[in-house]
Amino acid sequence: MIHFNETQDCLEMDDELFSDLLESVRVGGAILRREQNAARTFHVQSVTMTDLTIALPNEVMIKLQELAEYHNVTPEDLVRASVEELIASPEETFQNAVDYILQKNQKLYQRLAA
Repeated sequence: MIHFNETQDCLEMDDELFSDLLESVRVGGAILRREQNAARTFHVQSVTMTDLTIALPNEVMIKLQELAEYHNVTPEDLVRASVEELIASPEETFQNAVDYILQKNQKLYQRLAA
C-alpha cells in the first residue's frame, strides 16, 4: 500500500509492493538490454497525420476552450473528435452540416479571403 506521510512530506510504500516494483524495474532493464524477452508485446499501427491551421474569432476560441475544459480535453482534441464525427456521419447529414456551416459563416469567410 502507498500512502502520504504528512510528517515527513513523502510517499511511503510497503516492503512487498516496493520489492515488486524493484523486480519490475530489473526485468525492464534486462528486456531493454536484450538479456530477456518481454512477456508480451504490443504493435501499434502508425497513423499519418497532417496539421491544419484555422483562424477562429476570439469569442469562438473562448467558447471552444471552455467546452474543452468542461470535457477535460484539449481544444485540439475536441476539434479533431468533432471533425472525425462529422466525417463519419452519413453523407446527407454531412453535406447538410457543411452547407449550414458555409452559409452561416459566409461573411466571415469573405472577410478572411479579402
